[in-house]
Amino acid sequence: MSWFVVAACLQPVDLEVEVRAASVHPKFRLRDGETSLKGESIFSRELDAEDEVFSPGLELRARWDRHVIHASFWQLTAEGGGRLDEDKNWGGAVVPAGTPTDAEVLFRHAELGWRFRLVGMDELWVDAGASLEYMVVDADLGFGKTRLGGVFPTPQLAVTYAPWPWLELTAEAGGFFLPFRTGDTSELDPIEYTAAVRGRWDRYSVALGYDLYHVHLEENSGDTEEDLVHLRLRGVFLSLEARF
Repeated sequence: MSWFVVAACLQPVDLEVEVRAASVHPKFRLRDGETSLKGESIFSRELDAEDEVFSPGLELRARWDRHVIHASFWQLTAEGGGRLDEDKNWGGAVVPAGTPTDAEVLFRHAELGWRFRLVGMDELWVDAGASLEYMVVDADLGFGKTRLGGVFPTPQLAVTYAPWPWLELTAEAGGFFLPFRTGDTSELDPIEYTAAVRGRWDRYSVALGYDLYHVHLEENSGDTEEDLVHLRLRGVFLSLEARF
C-alpha cells in the first residue's frame, strides 16, 4: 500500500470534474412486512408514480499512469398519488382498498472506486476495477414509510474507442448480477450499463449517452422476507467535463 501511495505521488495527476443531467424513467416495487404479517408488493404503476424524472449527478476523477480513482453522486425523486385498488399488507397491518396514496420515493446513490487500464492502445482502452456503492431508498407512500439501503462492492469494466482525438465511444458495465450482503440487507441482480458518445476539445468535453440501472434489495429476518425494493432506472443523459 505504501508503494502505491509513493508511486501515485511521483506521477503527474489529471483531475476531472463532470456534471450530468439525466432524464430517467423509473420503475419500482416496494414491500414492507413484519414477521407477524408478510408484506405485499406495491408497484409504481399502482401509485401512479411519475414515469419520467430529472436526475442530477456529479463525478470527480483523478488519473495517473494506468490508474483512475473516481467518486460520484446522483439522486432522483419519483412522486405520485391515487388510491389503492385492493387491500395490501404493509408494515404489519392491512391497508384497505381505496386508501389514498401520496407517494414520494427518493433514491440516492454514491460511489467510490478504482480502475486499472488493462489495455492502452492509441485508439482502444480497456479499464477494469471495483467500487463501493452506497445506495438508499426512502419511500413515503402517505399511509406508510420504508427505508432500505446499504454499502455494496461492485466490479466494473469500461471500454473506450477513440477513432479521432476529438471523438470517443464508451461502453461501461458494472454489477454483473453478482449478489452481495451487508448485515441483514442483500443486493441481488445488480447491473448497470452505460453507452455514450463524447466529443473533446482542449480540456473540455461533452457527452450524450444512455444508462440502465437495475438493483433488487431485500432485508430479511430469518427465513421471512420482510422488506423489499426492486428498482429499474433507464434514461438518457447529457454531461459536461473539465480536465485540470
